[in-house]
Amino acid sequence: DAEVQAVRRNSELKLALAEMKASYMTHAEALIHSDLHTGSIMANATETKVIDPEFAFCGPMGFDVGAVLENLVLNCLSHFAHTPDDEERRAYQNYLLDLVRAIWEQFAAKFDALWVENNRGELMPAAYWDYPGGDAAFAEFRRRTLA
Repeated sequence: DAEVQAVRRNSELKLALAEMKASYMTHAEALIHSDLHTGSIMANATETKVIDPEFAFCGPMGFDVGAVLENLVLNCLSHFAHTPDDEERRAYQNYLLDLVRAIWEQFAAKFDALWVENNRGELMPAAYWDYPGGDAAFAEFRRRTLA
């Protein structure tokens, strides 16, 4: 239909998608699951297990957490069609969005703490930040990386 054809002819969109795919395929920053979603995470009060690792490879370090957040956001949006009761829908959507925020905040805090604790200079030598004000610059670099 016309909307599909418009998307197919959208050069700006195609360029952005090509850049994202190139980034996904060439940023071997960490071993990632690459198919992580809410259905592949099994959790209870004391432990968490991740299943279905068959697509794992070295890719961009933020991909897996982004995929989980995307899965939750899509779930949230789907309730506009699947939950006709406004109050029930809003309550569940708020729960999902609170979960997105909590997952990101916990991930970012833990990631940053581990980065500081284990900075062995793989990305940049630790001495790179060894100057007056270097700690603040390193913190800003980490903040921008996680943004």
